[in-house]
Amino acid sequence: TPWSHRRVAITAGGDMLAWLHQTIASERDLLSSFLPTKETVLTVLCEVTEGVSRTLKIRVEQIINNTDDCITLLQICNIIQFYLSTIKPFLSEAAPLITLISELNTQCRKQFKRHYALSVSRLSDRNELPGLGKCSCYISCYIYSSCYIITIHSGLKKKSRK
Repeated sequence: TPWSHRRVAITAGGDMLAWLHQTIASERDLLSSFLPTKETVLTVLCEVTEGVSRTLKIRVEQIINNTDDCITLLQICNIIQFYLSTIKPFLSEAAPLITLISELNTQCRKQFKRHYALSVSRLSDRNELPGLGKCSCYISCYIYSSCYIITIHSGLKKKSRK
């Protein structure tokens, strides 16, 4: 069913990133106990996390590319953004894993915008709005930062009373 597919996509992406976050935190604590400086710990963490980057990229891209529901894509984007901001303090800004998660976030947002525009286009092509029936209308979509707002303009004219 569509609902179970959505839940699987969201859960799979979130679980991978959650595991990665937990592992990075544990490794950092372990490395801090026997490495002399924080810079050395960061260097080792960057090298260790580079090994999971390829697998993470393949799996998350599969989730993004196989999801065609706008709401699910937006939820996945928000999960990726959350873990990007959560993992970033553990690694250096130039870490390959941080670069990868940033790229995945950008790719997910582009996919969301593509599906969103397609959904709005289909809705406006039908000239039908839920609850309003057929009417002469057009829909304009404003994308401002990460806020997505749909404005519906109705072509219905009010009848004047004589």
